[in-house]
Order: sequence, then structure tokens, then C-alpha cells
Amino acid sequence: MNKKFYRVGLRIVVLTIVILYGYQMARVSYATGLENKPDEENMVDVEDDTIDDEGQNIVEEDEPSELEGTVLPDAIQCNDMLAEEIHKLKIFNKRGKVLKVGEKGDLVKSLHMLLKWLHYDVDETSSLFSAQTEAAVIKFQQDHSMKGTGIVDKLAYIRLNDYLHHSRMAYDYMDYDVKIGPTEDYWIIINKTTNVLQLYKGKNRLRVYRVATGRYPSYTPEGQFKIANKLVNAAWKDVPGGVATNPLGSRWMGLTIGNHTTYGIHGCGRPESIGTYASAGCIRMYNFQVEELYDLVPVHTPVWIGTTDKIEAWVKALHKTHEAILKKQEESKMAFYEDLMPLLLEPYVHEALIQYYGEVTPSRTVDIIRIEHKEQHKGCLTIILEVMLHNEMQVGVEKEYLITTIDLLNNKQEVAHYEL
Repeated sequence: MNKKFYRVGLRIVVLTIVILYGYQMARVSYATGLENKPDEENMVDVEDDTIDDEGQNIVEEDEPSELEGTVLPDAIQCNDMLAEEIHKLKIFNKRGKVLKVGEKGDLVKSLHMLLKWLHYDVDETSSLFSAQTEAAVIKFQQDHSMKGTGIVDKLAYIRLNDYLHHSRMAYDYMDYDVKIGPTEDYWIIINKTTNVLQLYKGKNRLRVYRVATGRYPSYTPEGQFKIANKLVNAAWKDVPGGVATNPLGSRWMGLTIGNHTTYGIHGCGRPESIGTYASAGCIRMYNFQVEELYDLVPVHTPVWIGTTDKIEAWVKALHKTHEAILKKQEESKMAFYEDLMPLLLEPYVHEALIQYYGEVTPSRTVDIIRIEHKEQHKGCLTIILEVMLHNEMQVGVEKEYLITTIDLLNNKQEVAHYEL
């Protein structure tokens, strides 16, 4: 009997543990809306993405370079021959073995394959960390704002993992059918629904990046902002820039929200979070992509952040405003021409009266009724004139219509009677 009660009691305890575990997992999944949720409890920036820019130097801006083409979703130039092998590589353990000259094994070979894929000079078939490998690692580190030590440590693993995660990322994005931008220069759309950042220049889309936004919808502010400041290897709280534990990665672009240091577009130390809802409000990017974006966009670049519906509404409103401006400009242009044309055509009207009546007298007044121009007759204008003959009391007693054809290219003009 005691054994029976013991077995029943044990089953109840095990069932209770399973239920509680299942509830906890369901609660986490519901809260984030993600099936593969990043380990946020260990994320350095879990509480706040505010940076401490004390002691940091604002980077002087260079003129952004022109980009060729209009749709360039991926700027990375890689070795296509190794693409399939790269997809098979395991994500590096950032807390794994530190690699340096003399190390051997499969981990070194994986490193070689990834570096070769990125067009660094290494032997992708070798499992030995050689002097050639060290030189390639130094170049990779320098290219990604790291100290060129030639040693693959935690920070180097994080930067390398950016590329591995990116190679597995799908790039679906919205086409907003932008006909005009808020500026003819660079501007940015960040869609919180799809976690996609798109870079435009005027109406042309130039880049598409996957990003991470706030863990909850309210975390990442929505609105039309601008880039307020730019920093390389920005510090975060008490964490210096350029180290593996800094959640801001290699670049920071603060937005015109609050004190300009609370929300921004930045790199990250957790590339696995890109494409998810994971931040405390900032917009995270792969470090190599935020470096590319950083070099392109200057301070004051417009940044629109919102859901799909909100962004589409903003784009439509921009189009509507633009159409209204164009209509007003066209009306203003027509009014200008209406005022100007009689002055421009006065010599031709004078010539028409002389040809038809033999003279120009004050007793005849002329109004231009219509001006016609046919595409097939380049350089030719047709003008319909209303001629009024006045008596001595300045009362119109006779009205006649004339048609005059002007060949501007050959300097010819003909005139005849016209019936309305």
C-alpha cells in the first residue's frame, strides 16, 4: 500500500513539474510572439539601450558616395563557390576556444572557409592556423573596427557569426511603391511589422536589411524622426566600446527622440536576434551592415519607423501632398503663361493685322481667343484673334475673327478670315 501511494505521489509531482514548465514556455512564447526567442535574460541591453556617449568623439561626416543601381538588397560580395558549404557550417560558439597561430582542427577549417567566402586570402582546405590565417584575421578585424590582433576571440566570433546568421536569413520586404521621397537624398524606412529596414535615395530603393526591434510593440517608438548623431564603437553604460560585452556593436546612429541617446540604430552582440522582436527599443543590425549604412547616411537623414499600415499611410499622404503641389505649380505656370503670352505674341498679332487690313489703327482692338500647337508641326503656332472695330464713341460696331499661322523655324506667317 505504501509503495502504491509512493508511486501515485511521484506521478503527481512529475506531472506538476511538466505542467509548470509547459506554462512557463507558453508564457514566454506568448509574450514575445516568437518561436525561437533569444536568451534575453543574458542580454546585456535587456534593461535599456541608452548609450553613454561621455568621452566619445562625434565622427566627422564625409559626403556619402553615389550608389549604382536602384535595388541592391545585399551589398556583401562573397565567393559563390563556397555558398553551399557556408550554409552547412555551425554557428561559432563565442565563448569557444580562442584561435591563434599553431592551432589545428575542424574549427580552424571552418574559420578558413568563412574567411575565404568573404574573399580573404586563406587556404579554405587547411586545418592549420598559419601566419597567412593570422594576416587574414588581422585584415578582417581592421575591416570591422576591431583591434588587429590576429587572434580569434569572443568579439571576433561575434562579428564572424554576423555573416553566418545573415547567410541563413530570408529577405522578404514590402514594396511601398514610393513615387517621391521626403528628400531627394538618403532616407530610411523601418517596418516594425516585418523587422526590415529599407534605405532610399529619393524614390529609389538602394538597400534592404533585416533588423531587430522592441520586444513589445510599445518599446520601439513610431514616427518620422532624423539621425541626430553618429558614433563608432560607442560606450554603453559602464561598458566601453569595441568589446564583446557591448550590446551596441560597432556603430551607433542616435535618433531625434528624447535626448538623442536613448533610441538609435546600432550593431549588436547577438546576431541571432536579428529578424526578431528582441531589443529594449532600439533597432539592431548585423555589425557589417550597420557599418555600411553608417558610411552612407549623414546626420539629419530622415528615418520613418512604424507598422506596415502606418508606413503605407505615410507614403500615400506624401504622394497626395506631392500631387497637390504639382497641381498648384501647374496652375501657377499656366497663369504665368496666360499673362506672358500676349506680350510675347504681340509682334505676330501686329503683323497679322497689317497683312489682313494693310494697317494698324487705334480703332481696332484685338484679343487672343485661342493658341494651338500641333506636335506634328514643330515650330508652328496657330492663333485665333478676335478683332473689334470701334466708332468715334469707342463703341464696338463690327467684330471679326482671324486665324494666323506662324512658322517660327522658317520665319513665315499667314493670316485669313476665320469662322467660329
